[in-house]
Amino acid sequence: MGEKRALLAEQDAQIRKLMCAQAPSRAKGDLKKATVSHLRRLLNSPQRIMRYFQHPKLHDAA
Repeated sequence: MGEKRALLAEQDAQIRKLMCAQAPSRAKGDLKKATVSHLRRLLNSPQRIMRYFQHPKLHDAA
């Protein structure tokens, strides 16, 4: 379970890094747009997603 949390924390850190790289968004719509953009980027990188599920702790769960 700790390994899964580590992977989720890594994803969260990546989202935060992306958010900090852009100008701070004060409006809810801007924040939503930036989040959707990051999630679309994840959709277009299947190798990265595959690595999440190849982790030994998650490999057994999947």
